[in-house]
Amino acid sequence: MAFSLTQWGKWYFLIPLPALIMAIVEMVAPGPPVPWWSSLPATGIIALAILSFSSLTIRDDGDALQVRFGPIPIFSRRIPYRDILSVEPAATRFVDGWGVHYNPRKGIIMNVWGYRCVRIVTKRRVYWIGTDDPEEVSQWVEYKIAAEQDASSG
Repeated sequence: MAFSLTQWGKWYFLIPLPALIMAIVEMVAPGPPVPWWSSLPATGIIALAILSFSSLTIRDDGDALQVRFGPIPIFSRRIPYRDILSVEPAATRFVDGWGVHYNPRKGIIMNVWGYRCVRIVTKRRVYWIGTDDPEEVSQWVEYKIAAEQDASSG
């Protein structure tokens, strides 16, 4: 039985933003014209960042839960089921932000859109992982934790 769930962000609408800003500046600012290609480096950097963080996939990786940003998979994390102490549906707030970062009061936040998430407490860290279906992720992780405990005791 395999498990995989992807949360999609809607940040892609920001990709043309540098080119749009350059076009507006070009229309308003006095002086010689700016070459059209001068906005390409900034647009490329923003496109790479957005494509790296436009989705968040949570999937079963056998003995661990894998959390991966994508579709360009630059950032990922494996959380072994044997290290998980508890899991529960939760919600982040606007001030917690999006992306992947550390919050001293909460732990590691990994989110691409919205506020729904699962809170996973491990032996060393606390993770807040964004998902569109926190109840399903929680049930799956609890199932895998129980199966891991059965395998180690039996």
